[in-house]
Amino acid sequence: MPPHAPSRPLRTAAVLICLVVALLTSSLAAAQATDQRAILTVTVNQAPQGDLVVFVRPADVLVEAAALDRAGLRRYEGRRETIGGREYVSLASLAPGITYVLDEPGLALAIAASVDHLGTVAIDLATKRPDYRFARTTSAFVNYGANWTSHSGATGSLETGLSVGPAVAENTVSWDEQNGFVRGLSSIVIDQPGRVRRFTIGDSMLPAQGLGSGMLIGGVHVARDYGLDPYFIQYPTLALSGTTLTPSTVDVYVNGTLVSRQRVSPGSFSLENLPMPNGSNNTRVVVRDAFGREQQMSAPFYFTTSSLARGLHDYDYSVGFPRLGGAQTNWSYGRLAAVARHRYGFTDRLTAGYSAEGNGSGFAAGPTFNLRVGASDIEASASISRTNGRSGAAFLAGIGHAGRAFNGSLRVRSMTDGYSTLTVVQPDQRLKIEAAGVFGVLLASRLSVSVQQAVSENYAGERSAQSSLIASTKISRNTNLFVNATRASHRGETRTSVYAGVGIVLGPVTSASVMAQVDGASHGMAAEVQRSLPLGNGIGYRARGTLGGTSQAEALIEAQGNYGRYEAGQQVIDGMSTTQLSAAGGLVFIGGGAHATRPVNGSYALVRVPDLPGVRTYLNNQEMGRTNRRGDTLVSNLLPYYANRIGISDQDVPFDRDVDSVEQSIAPPYRGGALVKFAANRRQVVTGTVAITVGGQTVVPALGELTITIGSRTFVSPIGVAGEFYFENLPAGDHLAVLVYKGGTCQVTISVPVSSDSIIRLGVVKCGAPVTPVEDRES
Repeated sequence: MPPHAPSRPLRTAAVLICLVVALLTSSLAAAQATDQRAILTVTVNQAPQGDLVVFVRPADVLVEAAALDRAGLRRYEGRRETIGGREYVSLASLAPGITYVLDEPGLALAIAASVDHLGTVAIDLATKRPDYRFARTTSAFVNYGANWTSHSGATGSLETGLSVGPAVAENTVSWDEQNGFVRGLSSIVIDQPGRVRRFTIGDSMLPAQGLGSGMLIGGVHVARDYGLDPYFIQYPTLALSGTTLTPSTVDVYVNGTLVSRQRVSPGSFSLENLPMPNGSNNTRVVVRDAFGREQQMSAPFYFTTSSLARGLHDYDYSVGFPRLGGAQTNWSYGRLAAVARHRYGFTDRLTAGYSAEGNGSGFAAGPTFNLRVGASDIEASASISRTNGRSGAAFLAGIGHAGRAFNGSLRVRSMTDGYSTLTVVQPDQRLKIEAAGVFGVLLASRLSVSVQQAVSENYAGERSAQSSLIASTKISRNTNLFVNATRASHRGETRTSVYAGVGIVLGPVTSASVMAQVDGASHGMAAEVQRSLPLGNGIGYRARGTLGGTSQAEALIEAQGNYGRYEAGQQVIDGMSTTQLSAAGGLVFIGGGAHATRPVNGSYALVRVPDLPGVRTYLNNQEMGRTNRRGDTLVSNLLPYYANRIGISDQDVPFDRDVDSVEQSIAPPYRGGALVKFAANRRQVVTGTVAITVGGQTVVPALGELTITIGSRTFVSPIGVAGEFYFENLPAGDHLAVLVYKGGTCQVTISVPVSSDSIIRLGVVKCGAPVTPVEDRES
């Protein structure tokens, strides 16, 4: 054997390795030969996924993993291969959770997945924040009111407001023959909508809450005000979830009213922030799949504004001087005091906080909380006080329930004889006990009955109680029967009164009633008809008469126009006649002008369509007036920080004007103004014909193109068969134009005179530049 010849075992191993490699190669080639590349229409749980490239093998199909992800499949593994640099998954390896059916003749692939492999879709049903812009401009307003009665004489009032940037300064003054001029509220309000916070410098009204004081205070007040962002969800809402294996429609009903319809893909879905009014609600979700099968989910839910959503704060802090005599005095203030209230939503069910107040004489402070349990809302608060060396305590507890069959509430408050706050300082202001309860029940679809009971006793020995029974039933669509019985006692005197009658709806804003009444020892009949003032211009009225006991007749007519509100009335009681007259209006200074209007109660906007009079203006699709000769109209009583839809009628715009838009959604500031401008540019047409002189002959550049460039703007006009050109809104002046036509190019000067005419005719314009034939330029 040669010295370097391989041994027999090595030769045998080499032969075996070659055989294995040959077998693997032939197997791979055979596998690749059996792969069939195809474009199939793919569905996942009947939801179309479009046409996809797949690889078909005997008893298997390979689909790109990214396509399965886009189809919403989740949590799957399977055997994977890389083909052409992309990752594919074997559908056969995904069974039993994911299966498929291949329809080769129909070039379709249907994939079915169990719910474990489907994703979850969250659908937010909260009121969507509309597309609007916050707009404000420096402005001012003056409201006036005058009233005269033949019995008490004349009274008047004046209110002023100045809006600059984020601040608005307000002041009111009233006058009567007895007291003369009396200053009302004077304040500067500064809003921070982005932080839902409001600062007030000057007079602020603090409402009574629980065991705390309600008063008018002059100083500095800062509060969280969610009204500055009305589209923010402040309170906890309801969420429901479900599952569907096919493309389905999800209908959401709240108290029997359809509030949302959504299309969902196969898988789990979650409905969040269901829109609901306050009180008891019943939410029903109906899921209808591709085969028309339905599944329903129901959930009762009590929506209350006393609880905060989790993680939210609600607060107000004040430091200042309580105003003595309310708004009936000018500059009478008490000693320096402070009030602090703060609540926090620890969960969607539990809201807790504290209330504290005090001055140099003492303080009162304690915790508060609200708890939602099912369809009930529980509130409780406690407070201790220490004033002038004397201590006291108080507590409050209440529960409210709102159901579809019945609703009720109970509230109890009690104080010790030493308890004091900034406004509770005398024995007749301290309550030994105060309790009030209301219970209402719906006995039938048209009959409701409620019972009310209230009792109280203070430390001055005064007791009072009142019991009431209220019932109403619908007789027909427009007719209602009602009964109201009350028994009240105060300081030892008891009085019983019963009212029963029929109310009739005569129209959208008109109603009438006929009533019998027993009030103590007297009894009689009364009839009334009234028409409410419309939102726009119009009239309203009220007429009332009674017989038996005290004879009374009353007639009142109201009128509302663009510039004010007016009333005239006559009243006769037991032969004594009284006449009443009143007028109220406003004046707004904005946009460089003064505009008469109704009294300004909210925000306002000046709608401007420059130099176009008579254009109708709308607020939320309701006509509010027409523009004056300058093109201005004032729209009052807008909602601050809301998206107010302001529009104009394009039918009132002349044909030679172009309007960019006919509606804008704007959010004005609190008691401030906004300038809303609708551009109506004049459409001015420049026409003429262009000609070229070549070799002593006039050539018409038919079907060419004339281009003028002015800064960043380009004006282009095609050339007609006779050389005509046409431009819109071409500015006045001399403009160099380039003419391109079949025979070449040339330059021409277009001179547009200053004119107010709608059509400017230039006549024949000749090219003065040399002609460059197209073929010469190309060569």
